[in-house]
Amino acid sequence: MRFYPFLFSGSKNSGLSFKKFKTEIWVLNGWQTYNSWNTGLGLGVSNYYRPTENLQLVANFYLNGKDTRNNPGVRRFHHDHSIVARYYKNKESKGLSQAAFSINNHYGFQSGGGIKARDNYMIGTSVANRLWFHNNKIALTLRADAVSNPGAYLAFSPSPVAQNDFNDAIASGEKLKMFQGTATVDIMPNQFVTFRLEYGFRKSNIPYFAGREGTTSPDGWIDTPIESWRPDLRKSDSRFTLAVMFRL
Repeated sequence: MRFYPFLFSGSKNSGLSFKKFKTEIWVLNGWQTYNSWNTGLGLGVSNYYRPTENLQLVANFYLNGKDTRNNPGVRRFHHDHSIVARYYKNKESKGLSQAAFSINNHYGFQSGGGIKARDNYMIGTSVANRLWFHNNKIALTLRADAVSNPGAYLAFSPSPVAQNDFNDAIASGEKLKMFQGTATVDIMPNQFVTFRLEYGFRKSNIPYFAGREGTTSPDGWIDTPIESWRPDLRKSDSRFTLAVMFRL
């Protein structure tokens, strides 16, 4: 059993495998769910090509089954592909010891059951560049992401109350567009631990991110009557994150 981005779950089966190329067949039980609302499985295929140790190309394709609640006629297709390339390597360097970049693009849509693909699609891209220093003990990563998702079938707000406000914005004709930028510093004294400090900024054209006043209820409890209270949704969000990661 494996779980993938977009909350896929199912089985992964190896297909063709060569020295530099590999393809896998995926059988999935849903899209954005760990369960299936209706009958019908999803299918996917994943392809990996590594011509050299410095270059990796990946392409994935997914077609879902009948997993849209109360609308079994909806079908979803999604494709993503990525390029990961290392363009500098000098492991013994006390200065810049390694450098690499990645580009990841996504495209998908849903149609059927009264839904038209031209109004319900997503397109996005993510670009990152990572620099390693001091024998690969320190790294700096700069990343930028952008996505357009009219119809917002991939977007979920922080709480049911906030989701209602978000759905109202979409129903009024707003088309979701989002951007994110991050800067990450990693300190890796050995192969078993990483200390990370990251700053991230996110922005949306529709109020989407949870604000300081919360999105669940006036006091934070889900069963508190909300009456005229509305969730605190904001168009931008910025934060610092400090983390420690261990490998056992």
